[in-house]
Amino acid sequence: MLADYLSLAVLKKFAGSSVFARGEEYFNSGAVSKIKVIDDLLTARVSGSYSYTVKLWEEDGGIEYECSCPHGQEGNFCKHCVAVGLAWLAEAGKAGGAKSGKQKKNNPWKEITDFVSLQDAEFLAALLLETAKRDDVLYEKLLLKAQRAAGPASTIKGFRAAIDRAVDTGGYVEWREASSYAAGLEHIADSLAELLQQGQAAALVDLTEYAITRVEAACEYVDDSNGGEMSDILARLGELHYEACLAARPDPVALAERLFKFEMTADVDTFYESLRRYQKVLGKEGSARYKQLAEAEWRKIDPLTPEAERGSYDGLHWRITRIMQNIAELSGDVEALVAVKSRDLSSAWNYLEIAEIYRGHRQHDQALEWAERGVKAFQNKPDSRLSDFLAEEYLRLKRNDEAMQLIWAQFTERPCLANYQKLHQFSLKPGLWPTFREQALKQLDKLIVEQSGKRQASYYFSHVTDLVEVYLWEKNAEAAWETASRGAISDGLWLKLATTREEGHPGDAVPIYRRLIETAIEQTNNSAYEEAIKLVKRLKPLLARLDIPEDFRQYVAMLRAKYKAKRNFIKLLDKLQP
Repeated sequence: MLADYLSLAVLKKFAGSSVFARGEEYFNSGAVSKIKVIDDLLTARVSGSYSYTVKLWEEDGGIEYECSCPHGQEGNFCKHCVAVGLAWLAEAGKAGGAKSGKQKKNNPWKEITDFVSLQDAEFLAALLLETAKRDDVLYEKLLLKAQRAAGPASTIKGFRAAIDRAVDTGGYVEWREASSYAAGLEHIADSLAELLQQGQAAALVDLTEYAITRVEAACEYVDDSNGGEMSDILARLGELHYEACLAARPDPVALAERLFKFEMTADVDTFYESLRRYQKVLGKEGSARYKQLAEAEWRKIDPLTPEAERGSYDGLHWRITRIMQNIAELSGDVEALVAVKSRDLSSAWNYLEIAEIYRGHRQHDQALEWAERGVKAFQNKPDSRLSDFLAEEYLRLKRNDEAMQLIWAQFTERPCLANYQKLHQFSLKPGLWPTFREQALKQLDKLIVEQSGKRQASYYFSHVTDLVEVYLWEKNAEAAWETASRGAISDGLWLKLATTREEGHPGDAVPIYRRLIETAIEQTNNSAYEEAIKLVKRLKPLLARLDIPEDFRQYVAMLRAKYKAKRNFIKLLDKLQP
C-alpha cells in the first residue's frame, strides 16, 4: 500500500520547495540509514547535527508521517521525512516517483526473515549474544528475561538495578537528548509490563513504586519541554501500578499508607487522587486507613484568614487540602466540602469557590452569603470574578441597584472596553443600559479631558484608546474617528480605524497606511516586511478611487529608493503588479 501512495510528487507537495531542497541535500549526502519496511511501516534514521528517527506509512488512502526532530514533533513534514522518502524511492527503483507496478521491489526484511527461519538454534543464539554485546537495549532485555526466569527475588533485584541504570542522567539532559533518554526508560516499562502477563503482579507492585520514585526524581534533571515524554512514562508506570494492584491485591492498609505518603511528598502527580482511583483495591479497610492518615495531617494545618500572608501556604498545605477536598467530594456531602474549603479564606477567589459550590447545589441563600462575605473581606483589593458572581445573584433577586453598583465600580476602577462590555451585559436585563451607557461615555470623556493636560508616556494608558475601542465595538465609526484625534492611540488601532474609513473616506485612510507602511519597514524583519507589502496592496485601489493612480507608482518608486538597502523588502516589492 505504501508503494501506491509514496512518490516524488507527494514528497514535494507535503514539504514545499524549500524543505524539499534541504531534504534532497540530506539524501544526497548519505545521511539516511537503517531503512526498514515492516508491515508497510517505513522507518529509518537520518544523521545530521543530531540523529532522528523517521516513520512513514499509509493510512486512509494517504501518507502519514512522524519525525523525532523538533520541527517534526510540531506536526510538520520536515527535511528528514523528505530524505527518507527519497531514499526509499531510490531503493525501490522509483527515480521519477511514478508507480512501477511491474518492477519487483526489493524487500530486505523478507530476505532476513527467510534466512533466519532456516538457521539452527545454536547459530541464532550465538548471533543474539554477539549482537547484545553492541546493543545496550537488547542486552538489558535479555538480562531482565534471564533474571525473571530465576524467580521473584532475582526479578526484583535485577529490575531495580536496571531501573537505576536507566534513570542515571549522567548530568543534565537537554531537550535534544530527552527523547533518547526517555526511550531507555520506555524499554524498562515494556519489560515491566511483561511481568503482568507472567503472573508476577506482586513483584510489579513493588517495582513500579520504585520506578516511579526514581523517575520522578530524575525529572528534575531532564528538559522534557519538547515532547512531554517523561510525563507519558510516569503515566504509564502509574497505570501499570494500578493494574498490578488489581491483580495482586496487596494488603490494603499497607497500600493506603504508601499511597498517602506518595501523594503528600512527591513533586509529580503520578498518584494524584489516590483514594478515588484505588477504591476497588483499598476497600473499606484501606480507605478508612487513608482517611485516618489524612485527618491526622489535616489537624496540623492552621486555618488561613483574609489577613494571612499567601507565603504561609506551602506545598504540604496545598497537598493535604487537595486530599481532604477529594475525600469530601467522594462523600457527596456539600457541608463537608465547604468545611475543607473554608479552612483557607486568604483570598477572594476561595470565597468564590465556596459560593459556586452552594450555587451548584441550588443553595442560593448560602451562595449569596459567602459571596457577600468575600466582597466585604476584600473590599480594599476586590476580585472582579467574585463581584460578578454577587452581581448575578443580586440580579436574580431583582436587587438591580446593588448589582449595578458592583459592576459600575469595576468600570470606574478600570474604564476599558472589557468593563464597558460587562456594564452593557449586566445592565441589559434590568433595562438600564441607556442610563449606564450615557454615564460611561461621560466618564471616559471626563478622563480624556483630565488627561489632556498631562504628558502622555504611552498610548497604553490613554483613555482616548479606551473610548475609540468602545466606539468601534459599537460600530460608531464616525465617533471613533473624531475621538482618535484627541490623544495617543496604538498603530494597531489606527489600522482598525483606517479599515473603517476605506469605503466612505479613502482620503482619510491613505496617510494612515503610508505611515504604518514605513513604520513596519523600519522594524527590519521579514514578517514586518510582509505586513508592509499587505498595506501597500491596500493602498493601491484607494489611490485609484481618488483618481491619482500615478501617485501609487511614484510612492512605490520612493519606497524602492529610500529602502534599497533592505534587500528582502525590495524583493517583495518587486513582486507587486505595477
